[in-house]
Amino acid sequence: MTETASKPDTGKPRSRRSFLGDGKFAFGFIAGILALILIYLFWPSVGSALEVDQWIDLFPSIIAISVAFLSVWLSYQALQIQHRMRQAGTDPVILVHLGSREDEPLLVTAEITNVGAGAACNVDVKFNTDLSRFTPDRIMTNFEDDLYPIKVIPQGQAVSFLFGTGPNLLKDPQIPPIHIHVKYEDIEGMSYHSDQLIDLKELTAQTADKAPLALIAASLKKLEKHSSERARKDRKFHVITQDIDHFRSEEQRRYEEQKAAYEARQHKD
Repeated sequence: MTETASKPDTGKPRSRRSFLGDGKFAFGFIAGILALILIYLFWPSVGSALEVDQWIDLFPSIIAISVAFLSVWLSYQALQIQHRMRQAGTDPVILVHLGSREDEPLLVTAEITNVGAGAACNVDVKFNTDLSRFTPDRIMTNFEDDLYPIKVIPQGQAVSFLFGTGPNLLKDPQIPPIHIHVKYEDIEGMSYHSDQLIDLKELTAQTADKAPLALIAASLKKLEKHSSERARKDRKFHVITQDIDHFRSEEQRRYEEQKAAYEARQHKD
């Protein structure tokens, strides 16, 4: 995934902080001055060969300019690294990836997730791969027509879309890798864009067991169905609730009564 950031052209002059924040202007300015000094030193000797004494006189100046240029270059690289670290700690980052639902693991979703450190605004996701021949039989959502820009995705949150079921997405003919272009902004209006890729082959060999909550929900539905059938037959239910200790004592009492009755019948025989 490649990602770039740019400031939109609003017709207003940029602030000094945004103009000098990445160090490009300062690096270019100082490098230009050093180049002019170097040209000034060599200008008198243009068109003629330098003598050994002249090279000896120029050597300290060349070394000083080289050291200065190297220092400026290292400072610029350090500033760039600091700038990227600051972006990673404060800027939104949008990722498009595959996910699933807890209540139905067989159902695959397309997730647009903000994994960055700030809110993402005006999120525009474009699927550049033609998926028309797979929609809606295998891919449930028409991403070319039904996907509209998302106003805000807060930090750490995601927007989910139905994609399809695992067996349908993996059967032949195979769905090609999906190329996606993502554009969004931060709260200050700085725009970002990135090219991303979804390959459905990553679903191969992944498990899709029913989640415990899904099993509980299915059992409750069955219980509701049987209870409704019994209620329609005008049958009455007598429900008794008791704590575990009382339940065990009652069970033990019934067991003793049944045991005594059985022994009494044996003595009569």
